[in-house]
Amino acid sequence: MLAGPPGESPMAPCPVLQRESLFQSGAHAYRIPALLYLARQKTLLAFAEKRASKKDEHAELIVLRRGDYDAAAHRVQVSEHHQLQTGVNMVRLCHVTSTDHGRTWSPASDITSSAIGPAHKEWATFAVGPGHCLQLHNQTRSLVVPAYAYRNLPHLHAPSPAAFCFLSHDHGCTWQRGNFVAQDSLECQVAEVGPRGHRVVYLNARSSHGARVQALSANAGLDFQGAQEARKLPEPPRGCHGSVVAFPGPSCSAQWLLYTHPTDPQRRRNLGVYLNTRPPEPAAWSQPALLATGSCAYSDLQSMGRGPDGSAQFGCLYEAGDYAEIVFLLFTLKQAFPAQVPAPGASHLLATLPSPGLGAHGGAEDFSVSPEASSGSPH
Repeated sequence: MLAGPPGESPMAPCPVLQRESLFQSGAHAYRIPALLYLARQKTLLAFAEKRASKKDEHAELIVLRRGDYDAAAHRVQVSEHHQLQTGVNMVRLCHVTSTDHGRTWSPASDITSSAIGPAHKEWATFAVGPGHCLQLHNQTRSLVVPAYAYRNLPHLHAPSPAAFCFLSHDHGCTWQRGNFVAQDSLECQVAEVGPRGHRVVYLNARSSHGARVQALSANAGLDFQGAQEARKLPEPPRGCHGSVVAFPGPSCSAQWLLYTHPTDPQRRRNLGVYLNTRPPEPAAWSQPALLATGSCAYSDLQSMGRGPDGSAQFGCLYEAGDYAEIVFLLFTLKQAFPAQVPAPGASHLLATLPSPGLGAHGGAEDFSVSPEASSGSPH
């Protein structure tokens, strides 16, 4: 169901397979969602920052909830603001790894010097993502981690942001820094688009100029060309993070793109999903279908194969209720854009999740997703 014109009351959100709150603010706040789908294990990993308050500098832990999809049964003490005021970069780039599908994690390794080098001292601050990264379908199965940095440029009075990517061609053993995309591009995500053998990396970035910025890379995210505004993807004042994923189109020879973001151009409100059937063409973005009404902000998408109605299925983790909770949605392409996909099946999906409270140490808590027959109405 499509959103109405800006300024008008939104229409009702489209049906979804599941709608459930995974993280709820109380004694702590939860922000910055990230979602990872492990296709072979049919497992979803939902991450968020656990904070003493909504402020960035009050982040304490990265917390995780794990969900198993049964297809057969169908922390930072110096704020970003302070670093931008002083021009002194206090952020370190670290990574952790898991060899058991997210159940346990290694100690953090600081890779700032090797991945960034002397440029780290030239930046006021930087961050990765937010959200998921990308593994390419090239020979080395390269990892592409979207990021952005505020640079202290001599001709400017204040640090200036620009998006870029970190790259690994050896499964995360070593990392290199890519080149900057465009000035005034911020938080970003990447996807791989194009026909097999000719795929490129598509980057979609937050901007404070009223519309998203997109660019393409033909060398695995090292360099991006053709940075341009995507006017059909509006931004609220100062912008907001959004999420993009690629998935096989009906012909399976090329990829389509799906993108989630607040639809209201004046404030962070009314979460919408946009479809591009001719990526990377910026004019090919559809009008948004509403996923949820009311306050919303950051989101993260994952493609999850085929849904019970035969169309592409997606998971979305997003901030809702003026950052009071982080909600998980499960929906299909058919539900959001019924005109794009015929309806071959009559079965739908129900999911039951326990109360989303976290353990005292912020450990992982399981949830389950399983398909059953249903009326297809929102849950």
